[in-house]
Amino acid sequence: MTPAALFVCTLGTVFFAEVVGDKTLHTLGSLAARYRTVPLALGAGVAFMFKMAAAVALADAVHHLPARALQLASAATFLSLALVLWRKAPEEPPTTMPPAAGLVSASAAFAVAFAAVFFSEWGDPGQVATATLAARHGDGLVVWAAATLAMFAKGAVGLFAGAALRRRVRRPTLRWISIGACVLMGAVSLLAPDR
Repeated sequence: MTPAALFVCTLGTVFFAEVVGDKTLHTLGSLAARYRTVPLALGAGVAFMFKMAAAVALADAVHHLPARALQLASAATFLSLALVLWRKAPEEPPTTMPPAAGLVSASAAFAVAFAAVFFSEWGDPGQVATATLAARHGDGLVVWAAATLAMFAKGAVGLFAGAALRRRVRRPTLRWISIGACVLMGAVSLLAPDR
């Protein structure tokens, strides 16, 4: 397979594997309803790059990780994020501020997005697809670039949906929606059947 064909194949495979039933899309949408979009995108982007690099480096070893350990790590990440959101008191911005003003610092948003993406969903379908394509075709750089681009595209969908909510819904309501979404995703991670 040519590098261009491998790039397109990886991009499509990873994007569709990630969009169908993946919790990261919902996590980013939920976070974007509370935090600034740009630092979230940067944090998630860096995490996507590292996770796809790990998939390429570990190739088919990622496919053989214990499913229950991956579920527990994913659930712990989501439930910890829900706890952080619950403990942080909501701050209602003055009515004269634009919608994104008064939100937490950019570095906090970056860190939350990085942690939410990096510490959850290891061994998910996109990462397994990336590892498999890298192992099968032996062109790790092309596979990594395409897989990372697919993750960025998926992340953008979630971030823009969440940012749109932030402009239309009051922040205390969004806080509880975010907490509920994280608890739900943590429960789904714990209760999901083994791969």
